[in-house]
Amino acid sequence: MKGLKLSLLVASLTVLTACSVTPEQCDPSVESSVWNKMACTTSGSYDHRVKEKERTLQSEKDKQTALNKTYADTQKKAKATERALAKKKAELATLNKSVTDYAAQLKQKAKGKEDVLAEVRKVEQQLKQVNGSAASEEAKQAEIKALNRKLEALQAASGI
Repeated sequence: MKGLKLSLLVASLTVLTACSVTPEQCDPSVESSVWNKMACTTSGSYDHRVKEKERTLQSEKDKQTALNKTYADTQKKAKATERALAKKKAELATLNKSVTDYAAQLKQKAKGKEDVLAEVRKVEQQLKQVNGSAASEEAKQAEIKALNRKLEALQAASGI
C-alpha cells in the first residue's frame, strides 16, 4: 500500500511538472534538472520544439531558394547588359574606323585644296573630341554619324 501511494505521488508530480513546462524551457542545449527533462519529455515539449525548428528551417530554405533565384536573374541581366555594351562598343569602334578611313581618303583626294583639307582636319579634331568625351555610347555614335555626313557633304561640295 505504501508503495502504491508512493507511486501515485510520483506519477502525480510527474504529470503536474509536465503540465508546467513550456517548449521554450525545454532547450536541450541548456543544462536543467532531471525532473525538468522528464517533464519536457512527457509533456511533448521536446517534440513541439523539434517541429517548430523544422518549420523555421523550411522557411529559411524557402527564403534561400528565392534569394538564389533572384541572384541568378540578376546575374543573367548583368551578362545581357555586358553583351549589349560590348556590342555597342564594337559598333562604335567600327563606325569610328570608317569615319577615320573616310577622312584619310578625302585628305588624299584633296591634296592641293587647302580649304577642303582644313575642313577635313577640323572634322578629325571633332572626332577626337567625341571619342574623348564622357558622353554615352549612343550619343557618341550619333555625333560620329553626323561627322560622317559632314565629310560626305564636304566631298560632294568640293567635287572630289
